[in-house]
Amino acid sequence: MIKKLQLICLVLVLSVSVKGQNGTPQSFEYEKSKISATEPPSQQWNEWFNLEVEKFLEKNKVGKTAGVTYSIPVVFHVIHTGEAVGTFPNLSVATIASQLAILNADYSGTGLNVGNVPTPFASLVANTGIQFCLARTNPLGAILASPGIDRINANSQGWASPSTTANIVSYINNTVKAISIWDPAKYLNIWLSDKTPTLTVLGFATYPAGTSLVGIPNSGGTASDDGVWCYSGVVGNLGLNPPHDQGRILTTEIAHWLGVRNIWGDGNCFDDYCTDTPWAKQANTGCPIYPAFVNRCGINQSTSGEMTMNFMDETSDACKYMFTPRQAIRMQTAMSQCTYRNQLGTHNLCAFPTIPAANAVANFFFNEVPCVGQPITPINNSTGWPLP
Repeated sequence: MIKKLQLICLVLVLSVSVKGQNGTPQSFEYEKSKISATEPPSQQWNEWFNLEVEKFLEKNKVGKTAGVTYSIPVVFHVIHTGEAVGTFPNLSVATIASQLAILNADYSGTGLNVGNVPTPFASLVANTGIQFCLARTNPLGAILASPGIDRINANSQGWASPSTTANIVSYINNTVKAISIWDPAKYLNIWLSDKTPTLTVLGFATYPAGTSLVGIPNSGGTASDDGVWCYSGVVGNLGLNPPHDQGRILTTEIAHWLGVRNIWGDGNCFDDYCTDTPWAKQANTGCPIYPAFVNRCGINQSTSGEMTMNFMDETSDACKYMFTPRQAIRMQTAMSQCTYRNQLGTHNLCAFPTIPAANAVANFFFNEVPCVGQPITPINNSTGWPLP
């Protein structure tokens, strides 16, 4: 069934086959992800955040404020064990720069392969209004040698090497975060590290917190743990191996950090609370051919099938390339109304220009012959930016 949705905050009117907000199955078991360790939030959190979404929509009616563009300062905590910069897992500046560019393209709806979106979903490719910048200073106000990068030698901290750690979630949460986190009201903290080869987990995140949810399990990040972890081997897009070679693990995990659920709702055909994403039964992998898994949930899904190209599925990086307007609304809600989100971007922490992927190359020339005694300005076609 095609249902019209007036999505006020983005000032868009779109149509798609959808599920209803009240169509949630009454019982389910969580469908554990193999590559994401982000825990599904509690039912109390769902009820609270969904109410915040409705408040956001009411506040942003036509004639009032439209969608806002946010620039979120990011710090990448690069955890290594003494390797030279550029030697895995002590990632290069160029790798970090490529990841930042991926995030900004994906969240603006212009990322890799977005032109492949099937026609029934084409009108639902959203510009979320979220952008990311590299932080220019640390919490003490000192200018960072490499904007947005905090390199941490695990050995000097007395930590075990992440490549020998049996449980990366426990390691990051209980050993790393409290010591290394920067004020989450000012920075998006992203921790990058190696992991043991046997662990399939590639990332995890905290959901947005609400001041009214103190003590509720899975109620979101805190001042000592808010942020995202990602395996260093899937960061950026410089020479990685598929299927996770386009930096989109971080695209997905940051969306969790902004309040967006997996398209299968973490259960067997459970609700993700986005009325413009069709029902999905479980995490999909690889590159499903459209239309995929039509009516697999046994619900009137029309002929569109599941939205396997959505960033909140687990398909291959090159085969997922869109957020929807309703997912964007959840992000905008988090940024406008949630603790550790609603102050981001207000502290003048963004570094401009961002770091490019190559050293500076000088290129000046004259397009005319200068006259003796007359000033002339050369044309500057230099590229790059000085790297530390």
